[in-house]
Amino acid sequence: MVYHFFIESKNNATPECVFLKKYINRVRPDLIYEVTPMNGIGNLFREPNKTMMRLHSDKREKNVVIVDADFPSNEGGFASRRKFITDTAKEEDLLFDFFLFPNNADDGIFENLLESIARKDKHNLFFECYDDYEHCVKSQKDSNGNPVYQVPNLKGKLHTYINAVPMDKKYRKLLGSGDWQFENGDYWDLDNVYLNPLKTFLMSL
Repeated sequence: MVYHFFIESKNNATPECVFLKKYINRVRPDLIYEVTPMNGIGNLFREPNKTMMRLHSDKREKNVVIVDADFPSNEGGFASRRKFITDTAKEEDLLFDFFLFPNNADDGIFENLLESIARKDKHNLFFECYDDYEHCVKSQKDSNGNPVYQVPNLKGKLHTYINAVPMDKKYRKLLGSGDWQFENGDYWDLDNVYLNPLKTFLMSL
C-alpha cells in the first residue's frame, strides 16, 4: 500500500518536509509513501487535493494529513482544528488519518516540536545567550513606550540555532534546502519522549 502524506509546507525544501521524511524513514522504514506540500492549511480542502485524495482512496491507497494545531489567536487551536478537519472531511466525503503538530494533543506548531527535541543539554550556552538577546530586544522602547525592534518568532530562533552550531561546510550548505541535519544527535534528539505521539501515530498506519 502507498501512503500519501499531505503537509502544510510550501514545498519540499522546508525543515518540516525534510524532518518528516527522515523521521518516517527512521520509525517506519517499511512504508512506501510520498509527501505532498499543500502550501498552507487553507488548501487542504481545495482542488486538486480533494481530487487526489479521492483517487488514492479509489485505488485503496491511504491519505494522511499532518498539519499544525495552531493557536486560538489565529483561528486554530487543537480542539478547534481537529473539529474543523473532522467535520469538513465528513462533509466532503474524504478519507484520511490526521495528526496535529506538535503532539496531537496541545495547541502549537511544528516548531514547538523542534524546540522540544533540540539538544539544549549540548548547546545550553546558545539558548542562554539567545534568551538574553530576546530579553534585550523586548526591553527596547521608544519615547512613547512602543517596541523598537521585532522579536524573532520561534522559527527564526530555531533557524539561528541550527546556523550557529558547529558544522562541516558541506552540511552547512544544505541548511537552506531544509536539511537541518535532523539525524545528527549533536543537534536533535530523535529519541526524545516528546516524539512519542508522532511515533505512535506513524506506527498505527
